[in-house]
Amino acid sequence: MIRRSLPARGARQRGFSLIEVIAAFLLFALGFGVLLEILTGSLRIAHRSQDYTEATLWAESLLDQVGVGEPLKEGNESGKFSDDYRWTLDISKIDPPQASMGVERFGVPAGQGRQRGGNGQRPALVQPTTATQAGVEQDTGIDLYELKLTVLWGRAGHEHKAVYTTLRAIDENQNQLHQFGRRPRGR
Repeated sequence: MIRRSLPARGARQRGFSLIEVIAAFLLFALGFGVLLEILTGSLRIAHRSQDYTEATLWAESLLDQVGVGEPLKEGNESGKFSDDYRWTLDISKIDPPQASMGVERFGVPAGQGRQRGGNGQRPALVQPTTATQAGVEQDTGIDLYELKLTVLWGRAGHEHKAVYTTLRAIDENQNQLHQFGRRPRGR
């Protein structure tokens, strides 16, 4: 038979006090609460990212169709992709930016284009400010349109939006999109 030895009556048993147990429980509760908050925030961010991704896919789909098969016209349009996503499209014709050709020696006296001054620096070159001054033909027969698509979703008061902007170059005579550098048929 195995005999167990019992502690002597005068010896104290060691254990955790009530204060130690409460302190450990509080630390565990605080750590667990912080962990839950981090996970909740991550889920919120993932959901928001999913919403923006879906809005971007809807926007790409609509912008790919605009001006294809029908003439592009200035104005505003709006509609719904689904029950949750709405859109507004603003189309406006814009003037192309002025060409600023970096033509060296334009306006510089002969012989000074490549020489350095006494301080080792080149003299300042005068740059043309417009395409006409640079000798470039500006009328290309192409109209430039800006398409600005705004996608909205969410509840009233907590509405989210994303804005997508692109440019389209259209042949002004036939209002057809130039694709891959080919001219429209029938010219």
